[in-house]
Amino acid sequence: MVLQRGLSYLYVGPSPDQAYAVFNELAAGGARSLCMTRQNPEVVKERYKLACPVIWLARTDRFSKDYQNVHPEHILSVYTVINAFLRIEGEAVIMLDGLEFLIANNDFTTVLKLVSLMNERVAIAGARLLIPINPSAIEPKELGLLERECTRVDVG
Repeated sequence: MVLQRGLSYLYVGPSPDQAYAVFNELAAGGARSLCMTRQNPEVVKERYKLACPVIWLARTDRFSKDYQNVHPEHILSVYTVINAFLRIEGEAVIMLDGLEFLIANNDFTTVLKLVSLMNERVAIAGARLLIPINPSAIEPKELGLLERECTRVDVG
């Protein structure tokens, strides 16, 4: 599947592996890349062989020279980091792995507004946003609302 620039993609399945594979392909093809994840950044970098900045969605105040943290309840900070990344001209791809965690730490409506805002920014920048999500972690109605904002990609 060829991912069109300016769109957000919702990878629906139990594992984010396919979304990371596509993310790496786009980065290898020359797209600037940024990964925001709930998972330990060191593990994610090693597991998926990432060579890009990794932002950790975490409550910890631990700092590292290799990544920065964004508290999951500071939803505006999530947008601020992504918006700053997209201000730089050129092809770009963003991985947002941890939407379920953001929903658990905020209310769904707030996170949906974030996705909507990011979707608009991605469209303006001609970038691509990849959001893996486990459908068993959210309500069917919530998944339906996310699908209105993003192009659904079913994964096994």
